[in-house]
Amino acid sequence: MDLEKLRARAEEINLRLSDLNKEIETPDLTEERANAIKAEVQSLLDERTGLNAQVEDLERQAQEELEKKGKKTHMEFTKRQALCLLAGMAIRGKALSDEEKRAVGVALTTTATSYVAADADHNGVNNGGLLIPSKLFLDFLKEEGKLSPILHDIMFMNVKGLAVFPYRSSRTSAASKSEGSGTGKNQFQLAQLSLDKGWLQIVIDVTDEVEALTEIDLGAWILERMEQDLSEDWASQLIYGRGQETYGEVKGIANNATSTGISSYTAGKELESILKGIKLCKGSFRRGAKIYVAQDVYDEVAFALDDNGNFKFPVINGGQGVTSMGPLKVEIDENLADGDFIIGNVSKYYKANLLVDMKVESDRDINKHITTYVAAQYVAAAPFPGAFVKGSRAS
Repeated sequence: MDLEKLRARAEEINLRLSDLNKEIETPDLTEERANAIKAEVQSLLDERTGLNAQVEDLERQAQEELEKKGKKTHMEFTKRQALCLLAGMAIRGKALSDEEKRAVGVALTTTATSYVAADADHNGVNNGGLLIPSKLFLDFLKEEGKLSPILHDIMFMNVKGLAVFPYRSSRTSAASKSEGSGTGKNQFQLAQLSLDKGWLQIVIDVTDEVEALTEIDLGAWILERMEQDLSEDWASQLIYGRGQETYGEVKGIANNATSTGISSYTAGKELESILKGIKLCKGSFRRGAKIYVAQDVYDEVAFALDDNGNFKFPVINGGQGVTSMGPLKVEIDENLADGDFIIGNVSKYYKANLLVDMKVESDRDINKHITTYVAAQYVAAAPFPGAFVKGSRAS
């Protein structure tokens, strides 16, 4: 397949993913359809990753051919290269050229990012403000597989100013109708989910020696640090965030989760507690739900022995271990605290809106020749009341 066809297919995938993201928000989504959507989304993401790899290979081959002929081509970037360039330019406080803006815009399938120049209150060292489209940055991280399963399943919105999410809390049922007669009017009740707002940020120290690299190389170095740090920094907030009113944090998935009888379970009772937790996840909240477990919880369940000393689950010679319990898929999330597990449909019942794109700013210690870079994101997020179940082992 040639380069243009690969790009066209990638664009088709992006449009289809957008349609699926909208569909998963529709009321009364059946469990069967939700599972089908998730399967299709994963398949499309896998295909897009493969397409991107092919595009990079073809672009590299084309560039090599042009270099052999002594010709220069117009500037084009892969998604990673574009993000690296944005980070590198932000770190150095430089503006993108018109050609770079066009190239980055094409690579990220978005408009050119805006650069914040130095002004009366900020000198050339301390400005470096550049907005990187956060949703696309998160999409990139998901493709790279750097985030936890919980964060991977969050459907991030990017709607300016949205901090209150309306939803239908109840409705009357359809009525039977006999011939020649009418039925009463149906009713429904709306409610609002208030999203708690908070800043999520990463702070990275960079020496002058590292800054001697080119823009893209330095951006790549920063991007790799972000990939590592985001799993911890974002997960801590989006899973365990305590809320805006008291702590100035987003409201995490575990906030006010149902935990009756499993809030302080005894060590060795992991499997029993998870089964109790499944029963606490009721009605529509159970449809499409997953069981997210800490690594030690998974180990206790997967490698449990029966009274005869045999493994309860197949774990030797290619055994798959514990992959599901009933219709609920089991996934390990290393960002969960030891002894914790969470049950719920994160894609549907946890709302997170990106209010401010990823902004990179800097501050400098001239004595140590170290520049501190802060990548910050303003997010509003909250779970639906009663949508999630959380278990914790007694300390």
